[in-house]
Amino acid sequence: MSVSRVTPPERRTPQGAPAGIIDTISDAVTFVIQRPWMMVVPLIVDIILWLFLHVTLGPVIESLIELLETTNVEGSAVVIDELRATSDQIMISDYLGAFVPGLFTGIPLDTVLGALMLFIAPDGFGIPRTDMYQNWANGAIDIIVPESAAMVLGVFILSLLGSSIALIAFRVPMARAIRATHPTDALSEMANSWMHFILYLLLLFVGGCVAMIPLALMAALVPITGLSITFVFSFAVLILGGMVGIYSYFVVDAMLIHRTTPINGFRMSYAVSRAYFAQTMRFALTCIFLMLATMSLWSQIASSAPGMIISLLGSAFIGTVLAAASMFFYTDRFRIVRALELGNRNRLQPQHRATPGNRQE
Repeated sequence: MSVSRVTPPERRTPQGAPAGIIDTISDAVTFVIQRPWMMVVPLIVDIILWLFLHVTLGPVIESLIELLETTNVEGSAVVIDELRATSDQIMISDYLGAFVPGLFTGIPLDTVLGALMLFIAPDGFGIPRTDMYQNWANGAIDIIVPESAAMVLGVFILSLLGSSIALIAFRVPMARAIRATHPTDALSEMANSWMHFILYLLLLFVGGCVAMIPLALMAALVPITGLSITFVFSFAVLILGGMVGIYSYFVVDAMLIHRTTPINGFRMSYAVSRAYFAQTMRFALTCIFLMLATMSLWSQIASSAPGMIISLLGSAFIGTVLAAASMFFYTDRFRIVRALELGNRNRLQPQHRATPGNRQE
């Protein structure tokens, strides 16, 4: 099978040396400026969610309000008022952008760490529609209110499937450009990568269900130990979840760069993160900080027509830069980890030397 090669991206750091965080992001900025079409998919997703696709969580929120009204939980009245005030602003259809960066979705949920941030910093997941330029806030199509919770679930699943396709269309061309080799045609690679990503999501779902078992046991022991259930949950999310999030941070990058399965992706991500744990943690936190900071900026300026356009373009640009930076950061260090593994393997292999006793006639 022939492998076509293209010109590799311009880099400030020589090949074979891992670039620092700032240099990696700078390289990604150059990469995106030279290839502005890489921003097309996040822009299209944002335009669809802004103008054409508005499906609310109506029945689910109403059921939640009814449940809260029948309980005497302290502070439930405040929660009910907040839900009623924002019920028409919470769109289940926004999960169409779950796995790609965007103005209405913010931090992508394609990593464990990204999903954890949904609980830690919910403000980083898209700008509120109330902050948008009001003449454009309603879009071109009226809001759709599902008739039942089952319809909400159906829209949620379809939105996630659509978002998985968007991720493949967004990141596979990026991976091909960074890899600088094209072993297969683009459509075949996208199809295989999509199947691997769906399997990856299923593995995360199963892993999440399994992780709930020890959490449930810990919650049952809370009355005995005297600990707060909030403390137990926070410990599990921040400490244990954070460790898993760091070690699995590059799974999708590895899957797309190497065109491999989720299991191999986890192994490769773990190998890189273990060898460069502190650097990986600083890089991940830097990317999250940039996403949170820019989300706050877009919320501030999106209230005017020019600000709304700037926010759309700026969000797509920053999200694309950080996605490319993640692939650069991973590939730089994977080459070194792989070279060290091969070197150690060669040193451990016995050296066969020709002697009179073993020389073949």
